[in-house]
Amino acid sequence: MLRFCLLFTSFLLLTVFTMAQADADSVKVTAFRKGRNLVGLSGAVSSSIMDRSKLSSNPSDLGNNYNFHVKLGKFVANKNLVGISFEASRTHLIGYIETNAEVLSVGPWYRFYLGKDPNLALYLQSTLQYGSYHANSSGIHSLITIDDDVTATGINGSLGLGVCYAIADIITFEVGCDIHQGRYWGTLSNNVLNTEEDIVLNRSKFIFTFGFAVLFGKLQEND
Repeated sequence: MLRFCLLFTSFLLLTVFTMAQADADSVKVTAFRKGRNLVGLSGAVSSSIMDRSKLSSNPSDLGNNYNFHVKLGKFVANKNLVGISFEASRTHLIGYIETNAEVLSVGPWYRFYLGKDPNLALYLQSTLQYGSYHANSSGIHSLITIDDDVTATGINGSLGLGVCYAIADIITFEVGCDIHQGRYWGTLSNNVLNTEEDIVLNRSKFIFTFGFAVLFGKLQEND
């Protein structure tokens, strides 16, 4: 989590600097204008790494991750969007054992748009979410049958970079990439031995995102 905290702090410092330049960088009429609202949907595919700190015989797994996002936001200033993000993800990990995991998360979301074009912009974004984690792991390792269930809750955060384009000042299409880092605390249930133990999960992933959003609110040159 220290690495994520350093990245998050760096992002905030960059945001302070870029917001100071916002007025000079803004144009009179832009799709990303103060007072407008945004509703967005996006999806993502990625590689994923999970570190099982309690399971020394199987310290990490590699696999695929699928994400679905719903984003709600409001432009509190030109090119400055604040809102809430809902995320549902499913992970299939293959290592010594096979794991299927699901995560549901919700939390605040911030995005800053860069560029002088009224419809085309680069963006920087950050999220910080609270989430629940559920997983089942099964397989055979060193002649030992494994059948585990994990239930946990924790926090996760992300930093993202991308580009979006607005069509008719209403619909935007976007592609980008996010770095996610999360930590979850919960219980590992061994269904073979009928035992339980506390567990800490560190999850990190790099995501390519794609999606669209709808902008609401009358667009005028002078609000």
